[in-house]
Amino acid sequence: MYIEIETWGREKMYLFHATVDSNKENILKNGLRLANKNSIMYDGSKTKGKIFLANDYDIAYSFVESSDTDDEEIIEQIENDKIVVFKIDISKLNQSHLHNDKNIILEEGEKPYSFEYTENISPDYLQICEKED
Repeated sequence: MYIEIETWGREKMYLFHATVDSNKENILKNGLRLANKNSIMYDGSKTKGKIFLANDYDIAYSFVESSDTDDEEIIEQIENDKIVVFKIDISKLNQSHLHNDKNIILEEGEKPYSFEYTENISPDYLQICEKED
């Protein structure tokens, strides 16, 4: 299945994944791992067996920053921890595992900006990304 991803003028295509800083070292060591349960970041989201990626740094960042959870531990972690964004060169990913995010309802004509990836992502494919990258 071909997924059309808006590149927003970038020559090389990257996807982005954001998390809190306390997860950074584990991700750098082990890569991004498929979720083993449904999200507590967004109540009702179907996240088990997926890694979520966005086509833009700010979108990935906002997914963590604006999480919709009642879990006090997660709320405190987001409020007290720095958000870290990883970028992944899309050419390193197995395209057959990349799908539009089924949790996002797009307006008519709106292009997808959030994606589900259904395979672990090697730490070799991850770079910590600063806003100006």
